[in-house]
Amino acid sequence: MARPSAPGPENRPKYPWWLGLVSRIGILVLDLLMPTLRVRLGAGGEHVERLAGSGPVIFAFWHNRLVICGEWIQRNLISEQRPVALLTSWSRDGEIAARMSGIRGYRNIRGSSSRGGLGSLRSLHRAIRSGASAATAPDGPRGPSQVAQPGTIMLAKLSGVPIVPLAYAASRTWRLRSWDRLVPKPFARAVVTVGEPMEVPKNLSHDQLAELTADLERRLNGLVAQAREMV
Repeated sequence: MARPSAPGPENRPKYPWWLGLVSRIGILVLDLLMPTLRVRLGAGGEHVERLAGSGPVIFAFWHNRLVICGEWIQRNLISEQRPVALLTSWSRDGEIAARMSGIRGYRNIRGSSSRGGLGSLRSLHRAIRSGASAATAPDGPRGPSQVAQPGTIMLAKLSGVPIVPLAYAASRTWRLRSWDRLVPKPFARAVVTVGEPMEVPKNLSHDQLAELTADLERRLNGLVAQAREMV
């Protein structure tokens, strides 16, 4: 049996005070960085237009594309009427991400794709049923990078909503201390690419789960390659 995604109050980690300061500094850096970037939608405009009048969806992007994809969703698609839920872990990095994404208007679901993953999926499913979309990184916070795990497909099966894959590439980037931190440099050009929504059947077999997970991986890597070409 999977462990629950949310520990009880007595078991929740106690974070050092400076995590709040780091989160605020991170938001300040993004607020200074984003106006310098030349970000454009390179492909998939027709899919974005369809999103304007649709119900909840599941956004999927690689973990190392989080910075621009997350900011692009926030600036173009999140509103009080169209919230987006994001899974963040109980680690210190997850706490920083939760605080920053909360400031940006995301609804945080605390949990882990590797510990209590089923509980986390159910929490995201409940958020979708309440009318929120979800943002997911199919390769998870631990990698391997750009190799899809089945969680996003399972969430689409449970919820019955489509997956919208997206990616970006930038002309100049920094790679921070771990593989999942890819940040554009100031004044870089960046292109966002959005793929066709992906439907997942409710009666999904084990073989179909593997096939659709591989298909999502191909789509995301294809969008990254397309964005690189357009940059």
